[in-house]
Amino acid sequence: MRSLLAIVLLVMGCGGETTTPLPPLEVVNEVHTFFVVPVTGSFARLEAAQDSILMERALSQAWMHEHFGRWINYASGFSLLRVADTSGDPHRSIELAVQSKLARGDVALVYYDGPTTSPNCGGAAVGGRVAILYVGNCRLPFLRRRPGASIGSGFWIFAAVHDLGHSFGVEHHDERGYLMYGGTHGVPHLGALPETKLAFEASGYLE
Repeated sequence: MRSLLAIVLLVMGCGGETTTPLPPLEVVNEVHTFFVVPVTGSFARLEAAQDSILMERALSQAWMHEHFGRWINYASGFSLLRVADTSGDPHRSIELAVQSKLARGDVALVYYDGPTTSPNCGGAAVGGRVAILYVGNCRLPFLRRRPGASIGSGFWIFAAVHDLGHSFGVEHHDERGYLMYGGTHGVPHLGALPETKLAFEASGYLE
């Protein structure tokens, strides 16, 4: 729920009606979650994974609270969207389609289940509004669980937070074990660098 920018308290006094403005409340923007497929694609696999996605999100939110003292402000629910042009690397087509659905100031986390020539698990432009996970590339635990793999054991729980970090304006760094490390690794057990925390705090997407 969006906060009001200011609340004005009306105070009745002997000299008549006066107004005393209260300090502005913090405006918190929202992160919206989209399931995206090509025009001829099916949402079945993503819809079947909703509960697992929410469980893994809860784990990453607990991690956020431990290391940041706050959570990412996710809007409730999932939006379904079909994108016409997904040939080659569909990132730009998905980005344009999703941005048209966002309110000013909000960003999106996209789970895309469809073809891509990108070798990456996902990506987001630094300071952009759309972070995309290519579920066919990621081997996300809730979609392709390997024998013996336990929920919460791998990096992909944090892939969404990592790519949202780019949308919040944070670039990669070379420090292993931290959230915005640019290589593949396990759970970011060391947390986040001070500059990462400052950027997340200033982004307006934490509550």
